[in-house]
Amino acid sequence: MLIAAAIAVASLVLTDRDSIMLRDRLVRIGDVARADAAIAGTVIARLPAGRGGVSLSRRAIAALIRRAVPGVVISGGERAGDVALTMPPALPKDGASTSNCHVARHAIRAGETVTADLIERGRCGSVRGLLMFDAERQKVLARRAIGRGTPLGRLRLPEAPAVRKGDALALVARIGPVTIERNVTAMQAGTGGRALFVRSGDGQVFAARLSGAGR
Repeated sequence: MLIAAAIAVASLVLTDRDSIMLRDRLVRIGDVARADAAIAGTVIARLPAGRGGVSLSRRAIAALIRRAVPGVVISGGERAGDVALTMPPALPKDGASTSNCHVARHAIRAGETVTADLIERGRCGSVRGLLMFDAERQKVLARRAIGRGTPLGRLRLPEAPAVRKGDALALVARIGPVTIERNVTAMQAGTGGRALFVRSGDGQVFAARLSGAGR
């Protein structure tokens, strides 16, 4: 007797978004692709400790998915451009001290940038679904309209970036008495004193510490 076995091959389509907000440090297939429920919760990577985000090419994401789910059929892995996977700058924690909790001082429109003048210290509460972090602009935005007095949890607004993605910078390297200067382009937003990725005119990509906001 001949027994025929059918094997269902999972398929998915990678996201066309360039920035994705994660729930936690785990990167799941459902975060980066439109996938069946059976595999959407599969973890493919974890953000490095101490970092709030990472950028991956769609090809790299596709490779991570194939490693976690062998045989999966993936569409969209050939698309150009990186995907920024980020976490909010601060999340409320159960049982946390109320001393750092904030509420909306004024009504905030959907899509509006949350700035220091729009919030004030107040009672703690859930912020689930209210706010999102725009990694490209380094800003906290309101996902939907927020009424005055609405609890926003332990909110810490990010420092305004000194440079933004695409800005022209001067890279200065000092080797003993020799100083070498070259023009580079910022590949991400950054603040003074922190490292960011830059690209030189010949296409080389490397990390450099930002000491000023010169263009």
